[in-house]
Amino acid sequence: MLAARLCLIFVLSFSIAHVQAQEIEARAYSNAPIGMNFVTGGIAQAKSGSYTLHTQAVSLTHVIDVAGQSGRLTLALPYGELSGTGHVGGQAINASAEGLSDPMIKASVNLYGAPALSNSQFRDYQQNLIIGASIAATIPWGEYNSNQMINVGANRSLIQPAMGLSQALGPWRLELASMEPFTPAILII
Repeated sequence: MLAARLCLIFVLSFSIAHVQAQEIEARAYSNAPIGMNFVTGGIAQAKSGSYTLHTQAVSLTHVIDVAGQSGRLTLALPYGELSGTGHVGGQAINASAEGLSDPMIKASVNLYGAPALSNSQFRDYQQNLIIGASIAATIPWGEYNSNQMINVGANRSLIQPAMGLSQALGPWRLELASMEPFTPAILII
């Protein structure tokens, strides 16, 4: 069953005609009991041309009550290792950088379908359709050296609004999320 889900996610990931780098967070708009804390971690690898980026990240999320709906505050701390060969003036130059990438702070709120619930109330909660919104900001605190050809930090801030839907279908959750500029991401878990 897990292999089938992973295969489906893989196929859907590569079936999008217009591909851009983006964040896909499972259950970004699902409901959770108020006051709950989550610590998550992840590892990713991305390749572009002759460059390879390895990223490890840890995040802390706290579930809050926002005007009667559930919301979340998240802090993500990524660490990156970037290496590759670039060409300057016809000459190949090996380059690498590693260190803290730019941290991200994210605030999200469920606008419909995910009421703020205590632990005892949450036991009886049955998800149907959830509609949510979020805003994330990256902080330029990552490793950046203007004298280097490549860096793991971007040396700039980014504010990114997003919207999302989560629909329960039996034991499955179908999620649709978009970020500005509109780049839809579909995740089935």
